[in-house]
Amino acid sequence: MEGESVMDENAESSNNVIIGEHEEDENESRSVGNIDGDTSGDKKDSPRGKSSKRRKYSKHKANQVKELEAFFEENPNPTRQERLELGKKLLMDNKQVKYWFQNKRVKYMMRLEHHETVIMKEENRKLRIEQLTLK
Repeated sequence: MEGESVMDENAESSNNVIIGEHEEDENESRSVGNIDGDTSGDKKDSPRGKSSKRRKYSKHKANQVKELEAFFEENPNPTRQERLELGKKLLMDNKQVKYWFQNKRVKYMMRLEHHETVIMKEENRKLRIEQLTLK
């Protein structure tokens, strides 16, 4: 009996070791990527199951932003042809110009909504004060 409990304890501990080693092996096999060792292109990691090649973020130059801002004031929704011409003039890709305008429109709308919210809050505060003075 006593020999069996020792054997059971040894079997359990050896099972734990084997399971632990097996889990490590699984994790290692999951992290192995391309021949170069790059795991960023794994199909499992991307949202649609396709490998993605993202560009490194680069900040636009001051003259590019100035031109884009000026164009945005005239026309916040440029056509594809206008974007292509602007991109060629500013040495930017069409997608960069497209996304810049898209982001700028979103920022503009958010600022506008924030401004409206501030005005509404101020009007609401004035109405509350007026209501309290009438009571």
